[in-house]
Amino acid sequence: MSAKAKYKINEAINELKKLAIPTPIKPVPPSDELIKKYENKIGIKFSTEYKKFLQEASMLFVGTISPLVLTEEGNAYNELSEKLEDARSLGVPRSWLPIYEDNGDYYCLLENGEIKFWSQYGCKSCSR
Repeated sequence: MSAKAKYKINEAINELKKLAIPTPIKPVPPSDELIKKYENKIGIKFSTEYKKFLQEASMLFVGTISPLVLTEEGNAYNELSEKLEDARSLGVPRSWLPIYEDNGDYYCLLENGEIKFWSQYGCKSCSR
């Protein structure tokens, strides 16, 4: 698919599953209860599609950029709640939900379902 192609969530999850690299430790995907707990904690309601992604694909290892995850312990390297605090302290808009972190830059999910890239260094192609 081209860079501008849009995936439906099931297509994206299936593609990630094909590309995933096996890992010796299989992280536990978040339950509905844990997702609800996170929504309440951070004050953002997750879309149905994002919940599906969290439960079916967020724990897959595909390369060097990993999705932010939700864990019961709340202490994973790429834990959503911790990265959300970091992102907001750098200036990511409060209505944007970081879903991937890459060296202090973030891919964020907007309320309308669009994904935007935000860079702490700024750039012409970044969305603000």
